[in-house]
Amino acid sequence: MPISILDRIVVRPGCLEQLLVGLRQQYLPNAQARGMTLSAVHILPPEEIDGVPQEVTVVWTVPDFQAFFAMRGQACFDPTVTAFWEWCAPLIERRERRIGRMLAEADL
Repeated sequence: MPISILDRIVVRPGCLEQLLVGLRQQYLPNAQARGMTLSAVHILPPEEIDGVPQEVTVVWTVPDFQAFFAMRGQACFDPTVTAFWEWCAPLIERRERRIGRMLAEADL
């Protein structure tokens, strides 16, 4: 059963593009090396509004719980993970990670 990992990141006004570049260049290659697949990036509100933070939800998947725990174990010893979150600290207000599973239409 595929596992979904949802990273919800509240981005400070005016910092969205910088965060997305960092995700693409710094985080994504190492996440893929740890077995994560980027499924989607959702942005609310969809357009920048002066002074309003934007919420970015990054949806990752891994094949199953075994792959999830393997990925987590690798991340604990990967200094690039900590370095990325330290780099983006000035760009964000808060972040959270949730783990679950997605259902396809056929599974409803």
